[in-house]
Amino acid sequence: MRKLFSLIKTDLNMTFGLSSLSFKAKEKQERWKFILIVVVMFSLIPFYRLFVSWLLKIYTGLSMLNQEGSFMLIGILYSQLIVFILGIVHVMSKYYFSNDLNILVPAPIKSSFIIGSKFISICISQYISQLVLTLPFIIIYGIKSQLGFLFWIYSFIIFLTLPIIPLSFSSIIVMFFMKYTNIKGKKDLIRGIGYFLLIGIIVFLQLKIQSLGNNIEIGGEQYLNKLLADNSILIKNIGKSFPPSIIGTFALVRSNSFNGFLNLILFISISIGSFILLLFISEKIFFSGLIGSSEMAFKKSSLQEKTIKDSFAKSYPQYISIFLKEIKMLFRTPIYLFNSIGGVIIIPIVLVMTTIINGKGSFGAISGEIEDQTHLITLFGIGLISLLGMTNSVGCTTFSREGKNFWISRVIPVKVEHQIIGKILSSLFIQLIAIAAFIISISFIFDLTLTNILGIVFLGLLGSIPMTELGMIVDIMRPLLVWDNPQKAMKENLNVILGMVVGILYLLVIGMIVFYYITKLELNIIYFIITTIFILSSFLLFVWLKKLCISQFSNIE
Repeated sequence: MRKLFSLIKTDLNMTFGLSSLSFKAKEKQERWKFILIVVVMFSLIPFYRLFVSWLLKIYTGLSMLNQEGSFMLIGILYSQLIVFILGIVHVMSKYYFSNDLNILVPAPIKSSFIIGSKFISICISQYISQLVLTLPFIIIYGIKSQLGFLFWIYSFIIFLTLPIIPLSFSSIIVMFFMKYTNIKGKKDLIRGIGYFLLIGIIVFLQLKIQSLGNNIEIGGEQYLNKLLADNSILIKNIGKSFPPSIIGTFALVRSNSFNGFLNLILFISISIGSFILLLFISEKIFFSGLIGSSEMAFKKSSLQEKTIKDSFAKSYPQYISIFLKEIKMLFRTPIYLFNSIGGVIIIPIVLVMTTIINGKGSFGAISGEIEDQTHLITLFGIGLISLLGMTNSVGCTTFSREGKNFWISRVIPVKVEHQIIGKILSSLFIQLIAIAAFIISISFIFDLTLTNILGIVFLGLLGSIPMTELGMIVDIMRPLLVWDNPQKAMKENLNVILGMVVGILYLLVIGMIVFYYITKLELNIIYFIITTIFILSSFLLFVWLKKLCISQFSNIE
């Protein structure tokens, strides 16, 4: 057990940088980062207040139907589902792509100890997001329902154990996935395709189960009477998508009775059992999925003189070579691929599957509102695709992803402007995937015209250029070059948040201009104004970015 506690302590220190916090707090160059984080947090308070007010309205509506317990279920259920889905990427990065594995694997340490320490580190990091997402549900329900002291004790225990079950399931799925996709020479491609199929299957099953739970064939008046008579109907129906959430909910809503205590014990037991099951499975399959994860496979072939000459004779423009290098880096590192592409296709997948399962009628009200104003679809698509140019994290982590190899960009005989163009092209390539996913998904809801599609594609890509450049400016000014896990270069990089803030402000200004003139000018003039802004800002940002890169390439050690 001493080894396990040492691993946990070391992993927490590496993950959160505990030993360096006091040092960084004293450094003048680092203090502004803490100040900036606080400023960003305070800037989000208005949005969080809207979220809390929305939750209060939901609670009021459910309490009128005698179903306020289902409000607590919503908080627990969706918190666990978010941990489960997002945990797949986090778990894969932490278990299989951390730099410390080169030290831990050869050491005389059980795989269950390695997994256990990393699991606890991930679980603790999840508490931060759970505070934001789950705590409002607990506070609102506890105050509005006027429950006793036991509710708050149970809430604290449930909160601590909430991420364990979904993270355990995520970990088990990832370990089996890595074991059976560890195919020599093709593992990166298979894992890339398999990951998105896995996410698609999970989302589909979740929506399908929830649809079956909600579509109960009961008459309107009869169903309303049952709701008023039994305050657990919605809990049982909605919670079918993830049964442990029902147990956790009953532990809280029935905290004043012995039944609540039994549900609490059962929830804790399932959490501990899922963790033990994870450790047991890790002893069997973890190493088999890990071996070969960082190896490069080469296809054996007999090289002839002509083949060698042809290979050396191939040449590309410098910016194309940089583009190909960036794309290969993204696709050969699953964590980069999942973070860049995953975010831009998850929402379209949910839209498509919701339409398939529940029918197009679920969006009937929205469709009717803009049926005669299809240009709104184009404008919305342009804004969304432009925003994804920042949220795909390709631009705002382009230098950070190079890590310790950043020196290569400084010394290679490639002009700075060509490096910038190549990196922009790599972001636009990801944007093409986002555009395809958006158009396919939105076509399930609305009848798109050729004008809609061309407007979204052309102006969406054009708007992605300045957004990518803004992200690159943020990243080159403060690149995160020292990291022990590729996940930190993208998912845990403050540059992503800073880039999103800057990008949102940029789009907000354009949106205000469009909103002001949309009823005063012809639509074609509006598109011309947007095009002009995108082109002009792209040029000016490119000039600024070039100067910054030249300066930083010389100054960064």
